Amino acid sequence: MLRARLAAEPEVDRRLLIRRAGRADCDHAGALLVLPSLFILIGLSWVYMAHGQVPAVAGLFHGIKPAVTALVGHAASGWSGSSAGRAPWHR
Repeated sequence: MLRARLAAEPEVDRRLLIRRAGRADCDHAGALLVLPSLFILIGLSWVYMAHGQVPAVAGLFHGIKPAVTALVGHAASGWSGSSAGRAPWHR
């Protein structure tokens, strides 16, 4: 029963997590979730700016573009608001 309520109310889940783990631990977990991708993005940006004219590097970044476009399109399709055909816990 509690799990069903938490799945229906994400705000309750967040408040219970903060109460149980503490605000500082939740902030640290959030930072550790975001920081690795930030460092990867900064590193890739530096490689592109420093070596973007090298044919091998330019080809690598040219090949990444369709994958990024597909990921963004897939994420955007999940935001459409339609929940038809989805499992009840994803609505």
